[in-house]
Amino acid sequence: MATHTQTEINTSKLIENMTAFADRGHAQVPGMLQVIKLLSYGQPLSRAKVAKELELDSAQVDRLWRIGEVNEKGDLVGFGISLVPTPHRYQIKDRGLYVWCAADAIMFSMFLKMRAFIQSPDPISGERINLVVSPNGVESLDPKTTVISHPTETEGLKNVRRWFCDATHFFASHETADEYVANRQEIQLTTLSAQEVFEIWQKVYDREPYVSLVANR
Repeated sequence: MATHTQTEINTSKLIENMTAFADRGHAQVPGMLQVIKLLSYGQPLSRAKVAKELELDSAQVDRLWRIGEVNEKGDLVGFGISLVPTPHRYQIKDRGLYVWCAADAIMFSMFLKMRAFIQSPDPISGERINLVVSPNGVESLDPKTTVISHPTETEGLKNVRRWFCDATHFFASHETADEYVANRQEIQLTTLSAQEVFEIWQKVYDREPYVSLVANR
């Protein structure tokens, strides 16, 4: 399968694809955004708590549990935001958390309405990347040459970690990003700036029903 570079991908088409993915996910698994907010407090979530807090039936809770990370007690410990270590460290206020991928790190400030401090290694060079993201966008980025690999097409929510999260990383330069993209022939990827990723997902989620869902939890 051919890969894409940033100049080859149409931003409008990328937004269209990610919007369709978000809408399918919300229809299939209501409660996703609210679960991210609940996990941001840094504690495992029981099935009973999620069902009560989010007013979900048992089948809807089952769908969340099938996609998320579950600990030995059966509690949810990861769904985008994770209590389980990943390469992407994610700090909000005094809470040391993790996220599944670079795009999560960028977009979650929209849902949480707070500033996040992120550290993540370039998977090719190992160079440490530091950034701060607020609900309004990327506030700081070191190194400034940082870019992000991002899928251009989507698959089902059930396998989101395989086709999306595992391929979405921070890179300290276009050179290391291009090397990574060239070696991921099984998935179509582009490279974007951190602010571009923020703006793409802002267009996806800055509309109903997502605005009300975030505001009400």
